[in-house]
Amino acid sequence: MVKRAVPTNRRAILLAVFIAFGFLFGYDIGVISGCLIMPDFIDRFGEMQSDGTKILTPSRQSIITSLLSAGTFVGAIGQAFTSDRFGRRGSILIWSAIFTIGVAIQTGTEFSIVQITIGRFIAGLGVGAMSAIVP
Repeated sequence: MVKRAVPTNRRAILLAVFIAFGFLFGYDIGVISGCLIMPDFIDRFGEMQSDGTKILTPSRQSIITSLLSAGTFVGAIGQAFTSDRFGRRGSILIWSAIFTIGVAIQTGTEFSIVQITIGRFIAGLGVGAMSAIVP
C-alpha cells in the first residue's frame, strides 16, 4: 500500500491563518476586560489619586474598551471598498495586516494612554472589517 502525502497548498494554509483573525472580536473584548483589573495594567495606565494610589477611572476604562467598537464600526463600512476592489481573499489579508498593526501598537506601549487607545481603534478597524467579510 502506497501512502500519499496530504496535499498542502501554502496559500490555502496562509489564508486559513488569516481567516482565523476574523473571529477575534469576542476574544479581544474578553482579553481587555481581564487586563483592566490587572495590577500592572492599572499601574501603567491608571490615574494617580490624592492618596497616592493609582486607579483606572471609569472614563479611562470606557475609552480603552469603546475605541475598539468605534473602530469596528468604521472597519465594517470600510471593508466594502476593499472587498469590491481586491476580492474577499485580498481583503482578508489587508484587514488582517491592519489588525496586526493595531495589536503591535497596543503591545508596544508602556505608559501612554493615547497610544493604547489608538492601537485599540486600529485593531478595531481590522476586527470590524473581518467580522463583515469572513462570515
